[in-house]
Amino acid sequence: STRNWLIAIICTCTIGGILTSVLGLGVGAMMGWSLGSAESIASVIVVGFACDYVVHLANAYTASPSDKRDIRMQDGISQLGVSVLAGAVTTCFSGCFLALCILTFFIKFSFLVCWTIICSFFWAVLFFPAAMFAFGPENHRNELAFWRLWK
Repeated sequence: STRNWLIAIICTCTIGGILTSVLGLGVGAMMGWSLGSAESIASVIVVGFACDYVVHLANAYTASPSDKRDIRMQDGISQLGVSVLAGAVTTCFSGCFLALCILTFFIKFSFLVCWTIICSFFWAVLFFPAAMFAFGPENHRNELAFWRLWK
């Protein structure tokens, strides 16, 4: 969605970190669950939640008119930071209501949704901007050349 292979690699590393935090740290270490059928079904949704905030910030970085990476990331966070925070709060709050259910699947799903949102938010606003400040493309470098036809 960013038409830039370097941003895509940084996004993929961030999403990998989120999934490792959720499934390794959250499911395995914190909760002590084995990867059963309930966790496998819910993990498909976890992948979707993990991509959301990172891709939004990456698109805002790409849309910035500046050529300098630090200003582009600042623009992205200032434009979408409040929206990402609001989305994280409302999704985590709605996931808390599932913890009140009787069925074990919904209790596990509640933990997975809330923990995914927490991890995704912190990876998206801490790791991703730091990686973009350090390695992000400047002057529209690393863009995929064939996408320039549609600009």
